[in-house]
Amino acid sequence: MSRLFLLLLLLTCGLQSCNQATESEKIPVTEKTTATEIKKAVAVLLSPSDYSAAITAASKPQLIDVRTPEEVSQGKIDKATNYDINNPDFGENIDKLDRSRPVYVYCASGKRSARATELLKQSGFLVVYDLRGGYNAWIEAGY
Repeated sequence: MSRLFLLLLLLTCGLQSCNQATESEKIPVTEKTTATEIKKAVAVLLSPSDYSAAITAASKPQLIDVRTPEEVSQGKIDKATNYDINNPDFGENIDKLDRSRPVYVYCASGKRSARATELLKQSGFLVVYDLRGGYNAWIEAGY
C-alpha cells in the first residue's frame, strides 16, 4: 500500500508541466488548515536516484539545502537554495516557500534534513521529500 502511495506521489509530481502549479494542482493550505490536516502531511524518504527523478520531473522544484554555507561552498545540488537549519532565520526562510507545493530537502547525511522535514510539516507543508543519506549519498551515487 505504501509503495502504491509513493508511486502516486511521484506520478503527481511528474505531471507538473507548467512553470507554476495550476490551481487544480495546488494542495489547499490556508491559515485555516487544521492541526489534523497537518498531521496527515506526507514525508517521503527517497533514494538518490528517485530524488533525482523527482526533482527533474518537477517543473520548478522547491529544493532546499539545509546545510551550513561552508558545506554548500564545497558543492550542492543544482538550483538548490541554502536555508541553514541552524540559522535563526530558518523559520522566516521557509515562510517564503509555497506551502501548496512539495518541498525537496537535503543535508549532508540525512539527520538535519529529517529535522527540517518535521519543521516543514509543522509549518503547514503537506508534502516533503527528503534525500536518503543526504548530499553524501548523492555524490556517492554519481550525481
